[in-house]
Amino acid sequence: MTGWRAADLAHDTGWRVEWTAGELRELAQWACPIEPRALEENPALLHEALEDAPPTLLERAEEIRRELLEGRGVVLISGIDVQSAPPDELAVRYLLFAALVGSLRSQNAAGHLLGHVIDVGADYDDPNTRIYQTNRRQTFHTDSTDAVGLLCLRTAREGGESMVVSVDAVYRRMLAEEPDLAARLFDPIATDRRGEQPEGQRPWFEIPVLSTATDGRVTGLYQRQYVDSASRFDDAPRPDAQHVAALDLFDEIMNDPTMHVRMELAPGDIQFVHNHSVLHDRTGWIDHADPALRRYLLRVWLSLPGDRELPATFAQRYGSITVGDRGGITTPSTTPTVQLPSAATA
Repeated sequence: MTGWRAADLAHDTGWRVEWTAGELRELAQWACPIEPRALEENPALLHEALEDAPPTLLERAEEIRRELLEGRGVVLISGIDVQSAPPDELAVRYLLFAALVGSLRSQNAAGHLLGHVIDVGADYDDPNTRIYQTNRRQTFHTDSTDAVGLLCLRTAREGGESMVVSVDAVYRRMLAEEPDLAARLFDPIATDRRGEQPEGQRPWFEIPVLSTATDGRVTGLYQRQYVDSASRFDDAPRPDAQHVAALDLFDEIMNDPTMHVRMELAPGDIQFVHNHSVLHDRTGWIDHADPALRRYLLRVWLSLPGDRELPATFAQRYGSITVGDRGGITTPSTTPTVQLPSAATA
């Protein structure tokens, strides 16, 4: 069911699931032996713990992965009480479960396996800023990995809603309305790496917004702000007028309320999104004056076993395109690390 529209997901709630009390107990017990500070010093503890994963959690992770790969491409799983444990302990549980869904990938040049989605006051207009570090709207985009997961710890005073839209549905509508423009989305286009440049690579890559996977499915890779900021490089090819028109229509269709689903993640909600079949976004927000109450989400990037084969051109961004071991951001100085919430906000 990859070609859904907003009304489809509104009437079909199979993508929304609840933890059982037993699953939550098993998750807490499984994570208990891992001391948070020890995990920061030795991220390999996560992989060692996977050998003892409870069968019920393995089944739940498989269910989620199947929904991402074969179903709607988005899952919302609710039921964690964020007051039940300190944030660093909740983060350990989250990382462990996410590692059952897929392999953890580095989210930035610093090698963070756990991302902290908070407004750090970064300059939105700085071409080296990652937009998740601000409180501004992101616009519909994909991340440079198979799937992304978000655990909500705290919400904003106002705004910060999540939005998801089907790549296939947007493409089909665009193909019906403007087939010539739809075809331009399959042309390579320069996208800014935002200062996170792998060894031997240019500071921008050139991959189409839409590609056809080896199984015939349409795959998306897109971040409009990064396409626009690639023009700061003299050697990066500029999109022509038809390309710009195609991108504008792509954005317009995604922003049609009949196409996308909007949701507010509550504390304890975990959202998983498949980047190849779904684009995601979040609205801008106004935060609480008290720093202890400000919007705070934890993010993971995952490579999924059993995922679709990707075109060779994705190697520019993903490094390897080997299924189950691809994606993420690495530079010559990148070392995988885990920075837990208490350390990140100290």
